[in-house]
Amino acid sequence: RCLDASDIYAECEARDGLTLPPVRLLKSSWLLARARDIKSASPGRTPALSLPSRRDLEARHPDAFYTPEEVRALRRGGGPPRGPQEGG
Repeated sequence: RCLDASDIYAECEARDGLTLPPVRLLKSSWLLARARDIKSASPGRTPALSLPSRRDLEARHPDAFYTPEEVRALRRGGGPPRGPQEGG
């Protein structure tokens, strides 16, 4: 049961001798790009674009995941943190 943001942050950090954290959060930008690829792909290629397992994603698309630092920087309520030029 998740009680607050610190619980989520803790799950996104490697611990107890693990190389990778128990929880990895996918970037919505990566998912949307993947969806666009699927939408524009020929029918025979769409199965190859289905969402791979976490292990395959980590090996082939490590940029698809937020780093623990990026997770901590996310604004509550969704979306990436805003810089001063964006009013945040």
